[in-house]
Amino acid sequence: ATGELQINDGGVLATAAIITNDLTMTNGNVVMATAGKGIDFSAQTQSTSYTAAAEVLNHYEEGSWTPLLQDNSRNDNSQTYTTQVGRYTRIGNRVFITARMEVNSLGSLTTSETAVIAGLPFTSLNATSYQPAIAVGRGDSMNLGTAGFNVAAHINANDSVISLNLWDGTAGSSALSIAELSAGGGVYLDGSYQV
Repeated sequence: ATGELQINDGGVLATAAIITNDLTMTNGNVVMATAGKGIDFSAQTQSTSYTAAAEVLNHYEEGSWTPLLQDNSRNDNSQTYTTQVGRYTRIGNRVFITARMEVNSLGSLTTSETAVIAGLPFTSLNATSYQPAIAVGRGDSMNLGTAGFNVAAHINANDSVISLNLWDGTAGSSALSIAELSAGGGVYLDGSYQV
């Protein structure tokens, strides 16, 4: 009467079922009714000698996010934008992101403080020394002071912002300041991180 298919084992509703051949869906989706459940790949042979931490694919999601320029205060300070576009896909514990952000006005952001991009759809993994790199493919109308410097980015552990960096020395990079991004500036980002 409810349109459900129930499998009984000796007259008792079965708690699990084994299908020995393929299961083909001609219409509709396979729906996980409980959060955290998914497709279990534990029967597969591991490809390395390492022990797998997880073998259940239990999350898939696509969506959009809004990149926001912030300073150390991590607040919105009346800055305005000409472009704010972000997309993401989450597969299991991996989040793939792209973003384009162009700032029209810095508002009351403190120019001497470091620049971060907030609005990530998920907080990053909380693990010691975890800092995934995010590629900066393009920058527009920057105020870097010296030609040839490159902008880079990373995400700290247990964080929900992208920290911007500047390759401005022979020893490595330093944090990009709000002033170095400047009003009218913009960045294009692409990368992934673990949650």
